[in-house]
Amino acid sequence: MERKPLIYLDYASTHPRQKELMAVREQFELSSYANIGRGNYDLAEASMIAYQNTKKTVARWIGCEPLEVLYTYSATYALNILALAIEQNGVVGRGDTILLSISEHHANIVPWQMMAERVGAHVKFIKLDSEYRIDLDDLKNTLDGSVKVVSFQYASNVTGAVHPLDKVREIIGTERLFCVDASQMWIHGPLNMRDIQCDAMVLSGHKMMADTGIGVLALWRVLQKAWQAPIGWGGAINRVSQDGYEQAGIPERWEPGTPHITGAVTLGAAVEYLEKIHKNIHANYRERINFITNSFEPLKQKWVQVFHASHPCSIGVWSFTVSGRHPNDVADMFAEQGICLRSGHHCCEPLHTYLWINWTVRISIGFDTTQEEIERFFEVLWSLL
Repeated sequence: MERKPLIYLDYASTHPRQKELMAVREQFELSSYANIGRGNYDLAEASMIAYQNTKKTVARWIGCEPLEVLYTYSATYALNILALAIEQNGVVGRGDTILLSISEHHANIVPWQMMAERVGAHVKFIKLDSEYRIDLDDLKNTLDGSVKVVSFQYASNVTGAVHPLDKVREIIGTERLFCVDASQMWIHGPLNMRDIQCDAMVLSGHKMMADTGIGVLALWRVLQKAWQAPIGWGGAINRVSQDGYEQAGIPERWEPGTPHITGAVTLGAAVEYLEKIHKNIHANYRERINFITNSFEPLKQKWVQVFHASHPCSIGVWSFTVSGRHPNDVADMFAEQGICLRSGHHCCEPLHTYLWINWTVRISIGFDTTQEEIERFFEVLWSLL
């Protein structure tokens, strides 16, 4: 059977590799790869410089200092480390409250729930407005003296909603920790931690065209210094004797062991690539979003339910259901036509429950998604009705 051309529309899950970035990866591994901080020879020095330069690049893109960029294995791992650090440094205790939005990815829910179970705290969820964005009035009404941590996603991987995080700090005040999961957002343009006034930001590498196995925890230097790293490690130390040990300084004590050096290099290259192109491709990307949103409108009269924030700042993510068809079956039918979609609750089960649905099918586009690919998607969708 002849294989149909592949149309990839699952960018919210992971971004396909770019040839330019694969070339950077290969060149680094062939010419500069060595363990960092472990040798005085030229190859180790070159690898260390490349690794440290990626932190400068990432810091420039998200609006913080290079020393505040901590590499982890993933955004999920970063959120777990952050929750552990907050717990072990006594920020949250019995009777305290952690605020999340109902649209969070499980990675920004479960670590807080586990921590709350251990210390006797509570997790509360903020509702959404009509555009699937954080309801700021509900946030104001929910705040009380027990709230110690607020952790919100920047953009939804289900509805494409971009939350008004620039208004959150003004509402919650300066005494509470404010954490942001920007995994879905940071490929869409430069961010600025200082403008948002968040204390921590977590990011995913593979959603940014980099390797899997690399993530970012951006944490203010004052917190890195004030807090103990949440887990005792064997590599992030200055001294060990039979009598005890001395932890390394920052950021080393937050990055134990050998890091994913090549992953960091591909992440830095991905950011540099976007720095060059993002202004030129943004208008075209916005046109694609508007086209898809408008093309869904007549389908709503044909028993298609669509969940997407129509706000001008939304990103290219839509979830939908087709009446009388299971989302898995719908995704399978698209797959038979060579179109890659995602079905399920997209690691956002509380949001689906809040919206009174079980599963959805999701289409998510990238900067390089073509008009022809989008038109083919709608052609297949219409054929299912």
